[in-house]
Amino acid sequence: MSSYRLYLLDGQRAISAREDFTATSDDEAIECAAVVFNACSDACSGYEVWSGSRKLVGGATAISSLTVDGLRAARQERAIKIEEALRDSRWAIAQSRRLIKEIDAALTSRRAGDGTRSD
Repeated sequence: MSSYRLYLLDGQRAISAREDFTATSDDEAIECAAVVFNACSDACSGYEVWSGSRKLVGGATAISSLTVDGLRAARQERAIKIEEALRDSRWAIAQSRRLIKEIDAALTSRRAGDGTRSD
């Protein structure tokens, strides 16, 4: 597992939230970050993913079909944990209505036993 940092940016490209997380690969970190950004895109306008001093990606386009349900089981857990940490944080992003809705939907899907693909 490697350490990563997700920055969520406001319209002036200032940091509106930051969350550290671990992932098994750069690809996984990028995919999870994109899902998290999509989940709270009503309250931020861009994001960046860093691994130490190495910037992996920066984006500003939410993809409406990109959700936790589209991820494999292990990646779903990571994305949900990041989303929950942001929701429970003191960052302004915690007030994102879309973020709260996406977390609720993911947890409901998990309880129902659907929307999960095996690794």
